[in-house]
Amino acid sequence: MLHRNERGVTLIEVMVAMMLLTVAFVALAASFPYAMFGVIAGGFQTTATLLSQQAIDRARNTLYANLPSLSTPAGVSSCGGGTGTFVSVTGYDGFKRCVDVQTGASTTTVTVVTRFTGIGGVGTGTIYDATLVTLRAQ
Repeated sequence: MLHRNERGVTLIEVMVAMMLLTVAFVALAASFPYAMFGVIAGGFQTTATLLSQQAIDRARNTLYANLPSLSTPAGVSSCGGGTGTFVSVTGYDGFKRCVDVQTGASTTTVTVVTRFTGIGGVGTGTIYDATLVTLRAQ
């Protein structure tokens, strides 16, 4: 009876293991840009929301009679519908904001849309819109 020493791994087993690891690492490396896009997109979306909230806070601190003066430009309706004029936000490249103030009988609706269109050749057209709406009673 011949007794063989089988304590090691063969070269073929090592090569198979290396190929499996290579496939796994290539798949992981291919998914990295998609994960980074999600992180960066979340940052832009958060910035757009905070810029919209900033305009809403400005409306809260404005006298009721002066609210129509916040519209960009005055008299433009429905920013969210795409008919409003978007103005660049100072200090935030790629972000534009539209404020729409609609006065009713006893309440005023302030709609703020902040749009991110991309910077440095990134993105074409609108990438993100953050819309916030608030009502103020007279």
